[in-house]
Amino acid sequence: MFVLNYLVKGLYSVSKRNVSKLGFVCLRFPVVLVIHCTKFSVIFFCLILTAANAEAQSLSKPVTLIEPTLIDLDTNFNTPVKPLPFDRYFRLRFSIPGKVNVLGFLIVPIDNNGNKDVKKRDYRRFIKSSTVNSRQRKRMKGEVPYHLFKDSSREHAPLNTEFEVYYKDKKSEVILLVPPLEPGRDYRIRLYTNDDKSLDLYYGLNAQLYQVLSMKNSVNLAVMKSLKLGYESIPKTLFRKDDFFQFLSARGCLNDVALKVDTAELKLGRLDGYKPCIEMRFTFSKTALGEEMLATMQPDQYISIISDHVPQSISLPLLVTLASEKGLLDENRDSVNFSEVTDRPQYQISVFLKGSKIKLDQHEAKELSFGDTVIKELVKVTFLGNDPNVVAWQPLEEIEECEKNQFILTNLKTVSTYVQSAPPNPTSPFLNKKSYDLLATTALACPCENAGILKTHERDELIKVLGFLYNPPDQYIPNTLSGKVILTAPYEIKAKNAVSEMENLEKNFVTLNLLEGLVRLSLAKSVDYHVDSNMVGFLNDISLLRNALIKNRDDLRPVILAEADIKKHYIKSLFLASPKDVGAGSTEIFNFMTASKFKIVPDFGFVVISDIPNIKSVNELVPYLGFNVNFRSIDKDIAMRKIQGKHWTYYFSFIVGLTLTSIDIPDKREDLFGNNSLMTGFGFKANNYLKVILGGVFYKTYPINPLVDKKSIGVSAFAGLSVDYELKEIFGGIKSLFK
Repeated sequence: MFVLNYLVKGLYSVSKRNVSKLGFVCLRFPVVLVIHCTKFSVIFFCLILTAANAEAQSLSKPVTLIEPTLIDLDTNFNTPVKPLPFDRYFRLRFSIPGKVNVLGFLIVPIDNNGNKDVKKRDYRRFIKSSTVNSRQRKRMKGEVPYHLFKDSSREHAPLNTEFEVYYKDKKSEVILLVPPLEPGRDYRIRLYTNDDKSLDLYYGLNAQLYQVLSMKNSVNLAVMKSLKLGYESIPKTLFRKDDFFQFLSARGCLNDVALKVDTAELKLGRLDGYKPCIEMRFTFSKTALGEEMLATMQPDQYISIISDHVPQSISLPLLVTLASEKGLLDENRDSVNFSEVTDRPQYQISVFLKGSKIKLDQHEAKELSFGDTVIKELVKVTFLGNDPNVVAWQPLEEIEECEKNQFILTNLKTVSTYVQSAPPNPTSPFLNKKSYDLLATTALACPCENAGILKTHERDELIKVLGFLYNPPDQYIPNTLSGKVILTAPYEIKAKNAVSEMENLEKNFVTLNLLEGLVRLSLAKSVDYHVDSNMVGFLNDISLLRNALIKNRDDLRPVILAEADIKKHYIKSLFLASPKDVGAGSTEIFNFMTASKFKIVPDFGFVVISDIPNIKSVNELVPYLGFNVNFRSIDKDIAMRKIQGKHWTYYFSFIVGLTLTSIDIPDKREDLFGNNSLMTGFGFKANNYLKVILGGVFYKTYPINPLVDKKSIGVSAFAGLSVDYELKEIFGGIKSLFK
């Protein structure tokens, strides 16, 4: 407001004597505002609309990867082939050997030594991109304070997930849609792909997981313990691995019981710099328990599960397994009997929860008062069985049925119950010596179109198969018909998954068809009855083998689909990620001519200059021509409102210029250079082309003593508006004045 008042005051004070002077100015600008008063009129010009129409590029967040600039990454040196763009989205393309499944990527600011180097503005951008409203932002700031965000040993989601991957020539071509970066900074490009090893470990739990989830109101203790140990042995990656109880519930809730506890009941309060720590104590009692009884219970009378959140439900098989393994005692310190039960007592399963806060960067806990505990009665059960390995129970009250994630249980069943069927090796060889010799001789004469053997390598493969069928290796037929190995290489490593088995079955199907064609061609050439009889029987064997192979292939297809769904679910829900630094780049422009385009900008405008010696008196309105030097690179092709996380350096610039008309005042001041004077100051961006400027104008001052001839340098304050122009436009306009 001060600047605007200053400008208006200047315009008003010079209007009467400068109207003619301003006439040529008004012709250069699109808007003239005339203010009519009773005694005078003031011509008030405005530069704003000149800049308002200068938004060349509007970069809303792209939906596809077509529009933004494409930058290639030289993977030999892990650097981009040119500086990275700034303040705009761009595509980064590179190749990785092999086939990769990309989950996302991070762009991490680094210093000259390659270490993580984040600023407050990076933190603000992270908070904004991770949340959708002020409440979430407040919670996120509590969970991830700034001092943890800048910790070089930590990475923080969310990952950028806009990318494309193309697999060709045994390489994965990856195209990342990189969000706007700041100019003049170095960045590391970190790609996150599936941690295949950990994913295989998860997938290896499927058989045990299905056995646990599929048992209604019962649990196999040995299987549950094995499943729990297997799960806990999987290392945590960058992103949080679910607690085991949540892992069970997320994949099937057949035996879950709802907790129905609102975290607000724990009265944790604000979590700034802390994370919640919830202890859940589960008890098996013959009577209902109150707060006083719960407060005095010893560790051998409850199961303790600690988490950073309260789950919606808990797995009863897990509670029973933990209680059995611990030898849990009830409220009377009697052992809870899970097997060999004679009188079948009823047990009330309850939970009482207590919350505390733990500093995110330390291990010290801030305990809450005992009054903040919550007690919930979950379900009454009675135990049934006499089997020490399988504990069964009967709920004595209705438990709400749960149907979520039933597709996971269905897929687990498909995978776990799949049984391959294949006949065993024959007790006698498929071929006798004469039949084998005839078939081998016929094959050596191929390629032969009438047998379907068109290539020499097909012929060579068939000769190998004939040898194996004449003298079959151990488990040759079961292994080939199940897809474990191929007919031409029974001693190679067996297939490790259903997809590889399917590939082997397809190859074996083609081989059997070629073998059938060879046998029929040999039969047409044979004149020996015994050979003919043996090969006719061999044709029947080939047909039986092919039918068994087709059955296994058809049975395997739903297994492959189920495996794919399960792995997709694991990837999505567990977010197993393996980081890989694929390169580093800079938004710094080292070429001076190119860099100056973004930092040194010519401008033109009008300023009002204060008088001397009374600085409050304003009586000069003069045009000027100069340059403004931005404190950071500015790409004027991008609208100002599209720039994310603007820093103060984006708005301010340093101004240097010359007045285009004389500011000489007789006996007071004289222009510094002929009819021009030097101006310096600072500018504040209103948009990409318009600035509000403040500063000082330098000139020569007359001495107070008339006997002294030496003039000194004086300075007066100025305020004004300026518009940025391209160099060619300004110099072209000035040049035309001299023609």
